[in-house]
Amino acid sequence: MITITRNHDFGERVMFVDIDSTFWPAEKEYVAAEKQLFGTTHLAERYFSVPELKVQYGEDYTKIFDVALDPKKCMQRVPYEGVENALMELHFAMGFDIHFISYNHDPEAMIKPLTEWIDSRFIGITAYSSDVTVLTQEYNKIDVMNDYPKAFGIIEDATPALLDAAKAGYRSYAFLQPWNEEVVHRHKKLITPFSRWNQIPEIVALDLTIDAKLGKIKAVI
Repeated sequence: MITITRNHDFGERVMFVDIDSTFWPAEKEYVAAEKQLFGTTHLAERYFSVPELKVQYGEDYTKIFDVALDPKKCMQRVPYEGVENALMELHFAMGFDIHFISYNHDPEAMIKPLTEWIDSRFIGITAYSSDVTVLTQEYNKIDVMNDYPKAFGIIEDATPALLDAAKAGYRSYAFLQPWNEEVVHRHKKLITPFSRWNQIPEIVALDLTIDAKLGKIKAVI
């Protein structure tokens, strides 16, 4: 696990933001990589979990992620519509520092290009108010969140991380995807779903208002 720390503690709270399939449509690259490597399109037909991919391709399944998440291709990534505006509003209007967090089997190779790509999308805030963490699957995102006293919540597509955060008392915001809708609906008391990034500022503002009324945080002006 590697973290680049640039957070100068300016914000009142910290929002963790997942990268792959939350910030940008990595799933499209998985489909393309599978077709390139194996000539098949199972991922285009439906979402395959890692265990299923392992059954399908054996240990070669990791090659899909190697190709799709190649650090050299970071600058080619295009975020989902509305991501930048939503996170800028969280930062400037609501006092959030942003902590970008992502999995990769080679954090050392990914951390620099990922950080440079993030900075290219958020000129003006990232050098002062965001940390970036890349971790391997042996680590849990909740462990990183617990290291931040001002951690507020996470924006994520993966249900294990969403549930871990919610059960630990953090806010969990699920970017709806075909692979998480069933679990998110089943745990709707713990997880707040959204389908478009432009919904996030209003959803988070409501939670801040609720927390302020309960005395958990200072009122957000």
